[in-house]
Amino acid sequence: TVQSARVARARDRAEQALRRAEAVNRFLVGMFQQADPRFALGASLTAEQMLERASKKLETDLREQPDVRADLLFALGGVYKQLGRYDLAEPLHVDAATLLRSLDTPRQLAEVLDQLGDVRRLQGNLPGALASLEEALALRARTLGTRNYDYAESLNNLGLVLYAQGRYAEAERIQRESVATWE
Repeated sequence: TVQSARVARARDRAEQALRRAEAVNRFLVGMFQQADPRFALGASLTAEQMLERASKKLETDLREQPDVRADLLFALGGVYKQLGRYDLAEPLHVDAATLLRSLDTPRQLAEVLDQLGDVRRLQGNLPGALASLEEALALRARTLGTRNYDYAESLNNLGLVLYAQGRYAEAERIQRESVATWE
């Protein structure tokens, strides 16, 4: 009975992962079809225009699959962050965090909050960054413990915020703890 229950849970997780992967694949293929000359009617789209359209599409699509929607919001926010478009990355991360809070997925929420904190730091919103990173650290400590890569990543980002605030002694202590954890 115990083994049967374990197998059923594993099967359910695998089916859920497949469903999510298929939904993400459909969304991404649709996003790139925009650049297909047959659909774009001869117009040439930039990567940023494709991202903008994908972000707008996510405002209405995948409402029945909030976990997939959160993954895509987070991914698009990450791309915008890499492009230096923090003003566009932040609201996508905020939306992803809101969805993940309703799904009770603390590990994924911690990842989003960590990146949201870093985006806010890069924007100069240090109080907002501090709040996001402290929440991410608490979630990661509770779900993963304090001796892992992800926890160290959040520590590092927190140290960067403290440094930017001129709190050098605290920043150094946090950064040293982050390095020790990574080692």
